[in-house]
Amino acid sequence: MHTKPEPPYWTSEESWQAVNQSLFKLVNDPALKGMENLKASAMAMAEEMNKLDKLMEKLCQRTCPDCLGVCCLAKNIYYDFSDLLYIQLSQDKAPRRQTRKGLDEPCCYLTPRGCSIPRNRRPFICSWFICSDQEEIISRMLWGKERGLIKSLDKLLVMHRDLEKDFISLAC
Repeated sequence: MHTKPEPPYWTSEESWQAVNQSLFKLVNDPALKGMENLKASAMAMAEEMNKLDKLMEKLCQRTCPDCLGVCCLAKNIYYDFSDLLYIQLSQDKAPRRQTRKGLDEPCCYLTPRGCSIPRNRRPFICSWFICSDQEEIISRMLWGKERGLIKSLDKLLVMHRDLEKDFISLAC
């Protein structure tokens, strides 16, 4: 009986390279019609994330330094299939390795100044998760940009889910 591997996935250098090379070949396979539409969707996601970056960084600067439950230490922060698919479709360079080798380790991209990789190359959960302290700050802000953040994050979540679903429909 085959058992499903436990996360985080692709923790060895060999498996990390293999999954990224396989996805690269798939998303660039000219025989797969419709891949250009998926690439355009991934680029639209990257653009949306770039728009949110400054606001998200401001929120993180206000909340993360004093946080006792730093997200980057959470066990469920790692790249999954949909994260790597998005990175390959958006024609971005894959990160050098998985975020951690085991669930008991902190994210290898965490530095004293925050995350060392751009928001649009992080695991997706790093881009859309808003902690309760950040939610409180957003709820007190009455102007458009901050209010629109939640709508933009919701839009990204839908785009992310659709990207994986559409890829599977196309590739299978």
